[in-house]
Amino acid sequence: MKLDIFIDRALRAVALFLFIAIFLVVLAQVFFRYLLNSPLVWSEELARYLFIWLCFTGWVIATRADHHIAIGILRQRLPPLLRRLLHAAIEAGHLLLAALLFWNGYLLLMRNLSVGTVTLFFPFAVVYAIVPAASLLIAASALQRLFEGSRSEAA
Repeated sequence: MKLDIFIDRALRAVALFLFIAIFLVVLAQVFFRYLLNSPLVWSEELARYLFIWLCFTGWVIATRADHHIAIGILRQRLPPLLRRLLHAAIEAGHLLLAALLFWNGYLLLMRNLSVGTVTLFFPFAVVYAIVPAASLLIAASALQRLFEGSRSEAA
């Protein structure tokens, strides 16, 4: 349980860092463009990549907290056995999605190891690394919920 708390806090800290970084990069761009009349050529690209990372981090946070939109009335009206089966099917769907994202994200990352970004100093693989990383965290959360769901139903 302590590991869960640590992971949740770390994810929230990463999301906060990314949000602040986006804010500062965009603020610097506005300052340089309109006050110094010398735009930063790299700021829009960096803000876009930070936003991609922020979106995937937010997806993981929302999934771990089970805050995605769901139709709870169906689940509540099902008998216990069907409720367990529905829970298992949903988590299996999460695992399938995570596996597909991991594989395709890994392939995308590997294809872009030597492809440089337009104005920044790192390869596109850095941008795409969030896809397999997020999918691993989603898969771990789905496995944990699947295990906890079956354990709580058995008790």
